[in-house]
Amino acid sequence: MMFSVSLCLRPVFLCGGEHVAESGFIASEGFPSHYKPNSKCTWYITVPEGNVVMLSFRIFDLEADPQCRYDFLEVYNGHAHTSQRLGRFCGTFRPGALISTSNKMMVEMVSDSETTGRGFIVAFSAGKPHVDGTARKP
Repeated sequence: MMFSVSLCLRPVFLCGGEHVAESGFIASEGFPSHYKPNSKCTWYITVPEGNVVMLSFRIFDLEADPQCRYDFLEVYNGHAHTSQRLGRFCGTFRPGALISTSNKMMVEMVSDSETTGRGFIVAFSAGKPHVDGTARKP
């Protein structure tokens, strides 16, 4: 008697971390399950020198609020809060692509004690900067 077993491994997404790669994914802790309340998670993305970071939102589901006061995702053009903030996002409207001006980007998600959603998953990749401020895949 013969039988086969196949495993389907799903990545485990943690609260924050450092991602040094040409491309990859980051997601809220436990995605696709609902994210935890009262959390603050920070991801640092670094792509190879001479490239910019291109961030593409795949799924986005955070608590909605017109001012994004409760649960939100912030994206920075570098690895520090003093870097230019590229955006603050919440709700279920999927943000457009974001591009850094260097090879570093920081993504931070904050949640309050109340309502939670499924969270988010984003793809990041290295791109070659153009002189007009856009980027393209290497």
